[in-house]
Amino acid sequence: MKCAVLRSERRQETYLYVPLDDEGEPDLEQVPAALTDHLGRLETALAELDLAGRERLARADPKAVTEALAEKGYYLQTPPPITELMDRAGEVAGKGDE
Repeated sequence: MKCAVLRSERRQETYLYVPLDDEGEPDLEQVPAALTDHLGRLETALAELDLAGRERLARADPKAVTEALAEKGYYLQTPPPITELMDRAGEVAGKGDE
């Protein structure tokens, strides 16, 4: 399945995955208006991403993205919880001690 990845200008580290329409453009038809209003202006992060055969994405499970696109017509990727970011920062800081 091919999709586009759009970045929220208003919400840092928030991405919206949407399927491509017949012309290869992002299809926002199934995305609730309240969500697009909340995200603000959306800019293209990736014009085309083929999820077929992918085992990994940076912060999302390709299978979950594909299922959400098929069921809801979009997938919303939000920033990791602050505790996860703090854990990662601690790991990086600890590496300097070695």
